Amino acid sequence: MAAAEWETVATRLRQKWLGPSDEQSRLAGLLATDLGEDVPAPVAAALLRAWLRKPLELPRAQEATDKEIELLRAIAAETGVAFPVGVRERDLLDSWLEAMKAKRAAEFLEKWTPARGDVVVIGKSGKERSYVISSIGASGQLYFRGGRGQRAWPHEIGRIIRISDSDYAAAAYQAQQEAAIRRSTPEFIGGAQLTALEKWKVQDDPSLAAQMALVAALEKADGSDRQRHERPMQIVLEQHPEILAHLMRGNHGTYVRPQVQVGTQYIADFFIGSQTSLGMRWLLVELERPTAELTLQDGRQASETLRKAIQQIRDWREWLANNLDNAQKSADQGGLGLPGIRTRPPGLIIIGREDGAGGNGVMRSQYAETEDIQIRTYDWLLRAARSRYPMRQGALDMELEEDWGYDLPDFPF
Repeated sequence: MAAAEWETVATRLRQKWLGPSDEQSRLAGLLATDLGEDVPAPVAAALLRAWLRKPLELPRAQEATDKEIELLRAIAAETGVAFPVGVRERDLLDSWLEAMKAKRAAEFLEKWTPARGDVVVIGKSGKERSYVISSIGASGQLYFRGGRGQRAWPHEIGRIIRISDSDYAAAAYQAQQEAAIRRSTPEFIGGAQLTALEKWKVQDDPSLAAQMALVAALEKADGSDRQRHERPMQIVLEQHPEILAHLMRGNHGTYVRPQVQVGTQYIADFFIGSQTSLGMRWLLVELERPTAELTLQDGRQASETLRKAIQQIRDWREWLANNLDNAQKSADQGGLGLPGIRTRPPGLIIIGREDGAGGNGVMRSQYAETEDIQIRTYDWLLRAARSRYPMRQGALDMELEEDWGYDLPDFPF
């Protein structure tokens, strides 16, 4: 039976510690000196270099620093190796470090017997991180799935979950979500991921017909039943996604996805994706009824409806934080098909109408600054739909609300 990967690596590391190689012993014999049977191979190599330094006119040996010597002392204590007294040259000190690390790696590989696909947990309680093993390096380091050269030494493992364990599926899922969070630039996505979004791509500006449909939906939403309040707005924006795409333009594509199932508990009204030279950006959109108030009677505190909308976006973000890899995967892979999304994308709540005074600015600014959630009215959405911006930028990107005012002409229909 072929040796396991960890076993092959551990055997080679053990050989480094157990004594000099045959070639090193033969060379020492030619130099009329004795390395000894228990000198680790890296140390034997350093001794041979030291003996040959003068005849081969090698560079002068550098002296080790006190910090380097203390490091060697610490690792010697960790590995149960007697501290090699008298080591002052850096080359010899480094060779002892290499030998001790090889011994430690071999011992912990033998302890854990890790295999590809196993989940390892590293760190202290409360700060634990999970990884899926992709391979074991020649040095004994464990390499993990997710790219970016993520790796760890086997002695850093706190616990390990085998593929055969009953809790493996949950542990592997958790590790995949954590790996997605650790990716530094998830927003840079490939052509295949963009192709999967193609059916939601929006290229047109809002037409006059789309603007008229939005006005008609607002008139229809004027009722007492909550479902009637919100449903007309959802329908018209699904039928005319260019109204939402107009808010966040991407020079390489804008995508509007309606009714996204977020886990088993939530359905997001819309996700808007904007592909730019800086990567994919996503915006979470929550619709509330046009008749809803933004604030309580004091004009300073958010209304109950607005608070619920804000909590809805928080809930979506919490789900993304725990299921990011699943959110980024395509539907074919069982995911949500939101490539490039991060754990805390910005949010937009569209709620209520304006009273002509342009109030509530302080409250909205607070939510924009503290939670990255923009709060806008349906009147603002109407103005955005009929406006055109330079270089096809979006309404939110331009932040035109302060300049628009509230005395624009009536809509021409």
